[in-house]
Amino acid sequence: MDHDDSRPLRGRRQVFATLILVPGALAVVAIVTVWFVSKPDPDADLGFRLDDAWIHMVYGRELARSGMLAYNPGTPATGATSPLWAALLAVLHLFVGATSPNTLVVAVYIVSGVFHVATAVGCAYLTYRLIGRSTEAVVAGALVGVSPTMAAASFSGMEVSLTACLLVCGVLVYHLGHLRAAGWTLALACLAR
Repeated sequence: MDHDDSRPLRGRRQVFATLILVPGALAVVAIVTVWFVSKPDPDADLGFRLDDAWIHMVYGRELARSGMLAYNPGTPATGATSPLWAALLAVLHLFVGATSPNTLVVAVYIVSGVFHVATAVGCAYLTYRLIGRSTEAVVAGALVGVSPTMAAASFSGMEVSLTACLLVCGVLVYHLGHLRAAGWTLALACLAR
């Protein structure tokens, strides 16, 4: 199907539903598959495989506690390579951090998973806007959605999903002609990575 704004509203809605549902559903399937393939011992605590993820969690915890980007309480530091990710983790610490470490880890998994799904859908829509063909757009979004590397990033505790989502959204917003919003979105992507 070609990009044609003269198409009946029902047809456009169907195209947009396909651009959202197919890549989004495949991204969820990929995330669930990665979870079950790499599922930890059911009796073990959840966690992240990289030290950097835990370092960001410490920065996020201190940012939530004191409003300061610090690794050691009361000592400002610039060791967080992703200040935006640390800020997002601070929000999660504020809302779920006091319950249990597992709950906080699951919250990070969920937020990262949402960013992965949004990236897949955003890629589909961006491709549709660029080439005007829904089949190719769905394939592009689906390929991002089923990428094992991108799906696994949802469990890494790192900023990969956030950064990918911001980059795709920045390019999409630019293509839609919203230059200021694109600039802000791409600037946030720089702070996320």
